[in-house]
Amino acid sequence: TTQVSVVQYSSQSKIEFPLGKLSTHQELLQAIRELPYQGGGTRTGKAINFVLDYVFLGAGRRPQVPFLLVLLTDGKSEDRVTEAVRRAQAAGIHMYAVGVGDADITELRSIITDGDSK
Repeated sequence: TTQVSVVQYSSQSKIEFPLGKLSTHQELLQAIRELPYQGGGTRTGKAINFVLDYVFLGAGRRPQVPFLLVLLTDGKSEDRVTEAVRRAQAAGIHMYAVGVGDADITELRSIITDGDSK
């Protein structure tokens, strides 16, 4: 069974849907459509650490299941992402990054797992 969690971030991070809350593709799409935009800063490093601590490494983790983090951003991070990315890689988390608007392509490339750059 695939489990999805959605965390929205700016200066602060917030779990919108914890792992296992939404059970169908349709529920997930509808819930995402209804999310309000969270304005504010862009603290990508802090957000990655938040996801590690409260989603991936928390209770309910299924170690035999691969973890995938898809990061969507519309700007350059206001904090450092390097240490958070290293921590995610050390935990075996496969990372993708999608940028829109004013996203920094160099920063996005530093986030993705090696070999996934397109």
